[in-house]
Amino acid sequence: MDNTVLNYYESKIEENSTKCKLIQHLQEENKSLIELVNFQQKVISCIMSIYRQQVIKLLAYANIKIEDKYNEQYKDTIMSQAKRIDEMLQVMKNAISTEHDNEDIRLNVEEELYRLNVENRGLRELLNIAYEYGSIQKENEQEKVSEGESEDGSGNEKRNENINRNVSENENKNNLELLQNLESNETDKYKRHENEQFNDQVDEAVINQTVKNITKFRKKLLQRNYTH
Repeated sequence: MDNTVLNYYESKIEENSTKCKLIQHLQEENKSLIELVNFQQKVISCIMSIYRQQVIKLLAYANIKIEDKYNEQYKDTIMSQAKRIDEMLQVMKNAISTEHDNEDIRLNVEEELYRLNVENRGLRELLNIAYEYGSIQKENEQEKVSEGESEDGSGNEKRNENINRNVSENENKNNLELLQNLESNETDKYKRHENEQFNDQVDEAVINQTVKNITKFRKKLLQRNYTH
């Protein structure tokens, strides 16, 4: 009886000791697992912090690039539009300047033609005065006088009249040559002036000098006609 009880208790003790060892082993494993879990959590938290930092950097870099690209595209658009506006303004300025230049050229040409026509009329009037009062009538009168004196038989007077006639003819020829030279010189001078200053205003000093020369020459012709 005692042996049976003793065996029973011993078996129970052994069983309990086995269970205690198992429990102790499980507790140690649990402790190690807890430590592993804690270590894993720390590693994961560290990895996540690094990941978050990298994600933040990538997002910031992406935002900067997107903004730069947007600004660059916006800048290119502004520059292209500004360039087009400048080109349009330049075309408009060229068109306006061309119209003004054409108008100025047309006005200068008309003014120059009018001036040349007035000058031509004045020179023709001077030539008509020279032909009317200088050469034609005086030659006829001197021929008549020379014929009458030849009929009278005055040799000396005839020679004097011939001399006077020759002098008058020479003067008239000189006057005609002077008029022709004046006309050609003035024409050449104004042609040169027209070629050199086609787009400028007409030189008033030259016109005034021409008018003065014509007036002086007309007075000179009239005085000679009256004296003869």
